[in-house]
Amino acid sequence: MGASPEQKMTAALRMLGSGISADGQDEYCRIAESTVMKSFHAFCKTVVEIYGKVYLRAPTADDVRKILRFNESRGMPGLLGSLDCTHWRWKNCPTAWHGHYRGKEGAPTVVLEAIATADRWIWHAFFGIPGSNNDLNILDRSPLLHSFLNDSQPRVQYEIDGVNYDTPYYFVDGIYPAWSTFISAYTEPEERSKKAFTTAHEAIRKDVECAFGILKSRFGVLAVPSRLWYEDQMKYVIYCCVILHNMVIELRGENVPDYLPDPYGTENLNPTAKQQPLEPVHVSAAADECLAGSIMEICKRLKVLHDKSASLAMREVKASQ
Repeated sequence: MGASPEQKMTAALRMLGSGISADGQDEYCRIAESTVMKSFHAFCKTVVEIYGKVYLRAPTADDVRKILRFNESRGMPGLLGSLDCTHWRWKNCPTAWHGHYRGKEGAPTVVLEAIATADRWIWHAFFGIPGSNNDLNILDRSPLLHSFLNDSQPRVQYEIDGVNYDTPYYFVDGIYPAWSTFISAYTEPEERSKKAFTTAHEAIRKDVECAFGILKSRFGVLAVPSRLWYEDQMKYVIYCCVILHNMVIELRGENVPDYLPDPYGTENLNPTAKQQPLEPVHVSAAADECLAGSIMEICKRLKVLHDKSASLAMREVKASQ
């Protein structure tokens, strides 16, 4: 009689949650190492194939509205999230590939690029670039760049100091280029307004850092060097962890709320009064992720994307608020 489905799923979840090796499951699950590994890979692949379209999706129009409303309440209208990268060490990386995968960590790693919001929901996950690449090289190969070039980023309408904008932006650290959709903090702010903006920027950009920390503490398999032999297997594992991470956020009701709390606390004076949503934000539908349009159109979008003046001007406007 073979192992039951419950035994196999328990073994797979224990490997994800605690990072325990496959040969350490025998005492608890009574399953051989080979069976545990087959169950583990089958579980991760099945989760990604079934739930990936829901929990690894780009934000829908309703999601964008909620994110923009919430970030507007934080003083950052037009902000869609924070972008950053984290490394997962690869213990069983082939020796011949060490130079290609060894980066600042001092050991072979594979990089995860992600965008997260205040609720720690990961909206964008791109994994598989060797650790010797920096964030710029990873961005050049990321699907996020394709979404910029084919103009599939959502178009929104928001106002800052009387100026109307239609392109959302992301908070990034100093290594990222000053593109029109990226805003980084001041390196050495001297004026009080710039110092205040830098402090707010650093605080909000911690959203993605906290998401990485929660992801690795929740799934111990990501906190220890990977014992897998193939990069494709690592992809399924990390995407499975991201999906389960987003599921936990949804199950606990920790998503960005549809309604914002009253900042003055007046709802406590009248418990029966319902909270009112902010004014709706207009969001247009996104296009397909494949590159669309002629070469001239793509080059035109690339020129607009690389416009440093737009990013710097936006930062100056927000710092002057």
